[in-house]
Amino acid sequence: MMMGLLAAGSDYCSFSLALSLLVLISGSTMWGWGGRSYDLISCWAGLDQLAKCLVFLVVVVTIMAFYSASEEESSGMGMMIVVSGVIAVLIFICARLFPFFLMFEASLVPMFAIIVGWGNQPERAQAAISMVIYTSVGSLPLFLFISWLTKSFSSDSIIMLKLLESSEELTWFLWFSAVLAFLIKMPLFGLHGWLPKAHVEAPVSGSVILAGVMLKFGGYGIMRFMWMLSWESCSVLSDFLLVSAIWGGFVSTWLCVVQADMKSLIAYSSISHMSLVMAGILSCSGVGWSGALILMFSHGLSSPILFSVANYSYSIYQSRSMVLCKGLLKLQPMLTGMWFGGIAMAVGFPPSCAFFSELSLISSGFMQSSSAGVVMGLMCFMSFAYSFFLFMSIAHGGVSSLAKSSSEEKSFGYLVLVEGVVLIMVMAVSMDLFFIS
Repeated sequence: MMMGLLAAGSDYCSFSLALSLLVLISGSTMWGWGGRSYDLISCWAGLDQLAKCLVFLVVVVTIMAFYSASEEESSGMGMMIVVSGVIAVLIFICARLFPFFLMFEASLVPMFAIIVGWGNQPERAQAAISMVIYTSVGSLPLFLFISWLTKSFSSDSIIMLKLLESSEELTWFLWFSAVLAFLIKMPLFGLHGWLPKAHVEAPVSGSVILAGVMLKFGGYGIMRFMWMLSWESCSVLSDFLLVSAIWGGFVSTWLCVVQADMKSLIAYSSISHMSLVMAGILSCSGVGWSGALILMFSHGLSSPILFSVANYSYSIYQSRSMVLCKGLLKLQPMLTGMWFGGIAMAVGFPPSCAFFSELSLISSGFMQSSSAGVVMGLMCFMSFAYSFFLFMSIAHGGVSSLAKSSSEEKSFGYLVLVEGVVLIMVMAVSMDLFFIS
């Protein structure tokens, strides 16, 4: 199946066949979506509510990534996009720790190839190497932790370690070794140095995969390890990570205010959103975990939409500067509508599912600390402020002298983005599908 996907991905016309196969795989995993149990498909693969939601997200984002690229790029980039999608699905369904770690590291290969092969700036190699160094160094303690866990309990099966209640021997140092790789992948503020560089230097399809899929590996990994082992035994590390996540997310929102580059602003907004996810996960409550999953799902769709419309705007202005990109409403009303839809979904405009996720996460923050809940509420307000400042800067004002009327027809690309916005809205009436007890 892997070889068939690779062969199909190398051809633009037959890419639809590969995507159909991915949709078929996703549809088979979605059968029974809404169950609360962890079901083993085989000795190395399993599915539960968390995995099913993220597998579905991978398929949708893969489609968006492919149709965000130009036809010239898609001839070779399609293979990398399909490989990224398949690796992501394998990460979410792995029921054993060593295959999970192997796929977790293998996800860097197609992203490195996309940034280096199709990036536009000379600094793309530096950005790709920075991404690999950050994530590889952080993954080494995870590998040692998995090795220790397998040696101590004679198994690397997730379900067996869950049943063995193997957490009594875990100290804060072992827990930090386990989650460091996931904190870098999310990324938590302070470990985020690789993300803005990778987003700025990557082509639009690379940014879509990075924001829509790869940033979810960290949240999924932490939730899976906390479910498998008893996190309550490590309250000291939990308090430290909670303070780091909330403070880092608050600082990220202020960094977004001073950004002049559209892609940098969207990248830093992802850091603040993932900080909210981390705070919800650390609450160890059903409300916090469900809100974190919903926000990961909605962010996995809204952030690729914003990167795609930023790329369409770049094709008109030949610049990503908010100072130079003005008057888009007069040039491209439809593209301006796509900007509004993406920003509205990103800030949790009701009745989108992101709105309910932010309510759940703020509630989980108040469960842990009144200060945490207040700061998380301020983060959501600041997100609204800088996002609509971005929209007003681009849509209104006098038309820039750099602007050119784009004669290229992008109606199908717009249709894919509209479907993403509609999906975020539709999921608001299916919140029970995201509930994790």
